[in-house]
Amino acid sequence: MAMPSTDSIPPELQENLRKHLEPGENVVWAQQPQVAFVSLTTMAPFFFGVVWMGITLFWFSHLSHNFFNQGPERISIVPVLGFGFLAIGVAFLFSPIWIYHRLQKTLYLITDRRALILRGTWPGAAKSYPPDRFQHIYAKQHRDGMGKVVFAKREWHDSNGQRRTEEIGFFNISEPREAEQLLKTLASHQGF
Repeated sequence: MAMPSTDSIPPELQENLRKHLEPGENVVWAQQPQVAFVSLTTMAPFFFGVVWMGITLFWFSHLSHNFFNQGPERISIVPVLGFGFLAIGVAFLFSPIWIYHRLQKTLYLITDRRALILRGTWPGAAKSYPPDRFQHIYAKQHRDGMGKVVFAKREWHDSNGQRRTEEIGFFNISEPREAEQLLKTLASHQGF
């Protein structure tokens, strides 16, 4: 199969793609997740950060009032804790920007041998899924044509013994049914 056009993929991701392809391996489908800067996924931590910062600043103002009225010897570790809480709040406030940049560096691929998820250019950022690791392959597509295709699940038990599940697949993509069909073909033929 001919490699799809990679003109819309940023050059640094194209270079990363070339590093992860095996000799003779061909890309059948490639897409980046569609980045919606304002979405529930990106804005939930932001709104939590607003509340967190409000509480932290109220607490800080109360502490500074007590600090100046009672003297520094009564409150020694509290300002250090306060700066830690401020740092956490700032991280939550800037999380939508971090998520946005992370998605811009993500590339989803289906080759004639496997599914591949590239997240950034650092070592270990590529996850390869050969057809024998595919589980129940399914797509969910919204009316606007956006959706996801899931091809594997990871299950584990957390420290409390609760069973956790993570879907593995391509998220926030256009026309996920196309990718679903290609993955099913790859799984049934063990290659194209």
